[in-house]
Amino acid sequence: MVTSAAALSDAAGGGLDSLRAAIGAVGKSCGGCHDTYRQPK
Repeated sequence: MVTSAAALSDAAGGGLDSLRAAIGAVGKSCGGCHDTYRQPK
């Protein structure tokens, strides 16, 4: 998560397209914990 957030911060300086390209990695890193610790449906 920390690495993805840092990359997102760096990408923000490159404009909206750069930011859009980097946001997916943040979502995937969040999902890793959510999938592990989420209560079964």
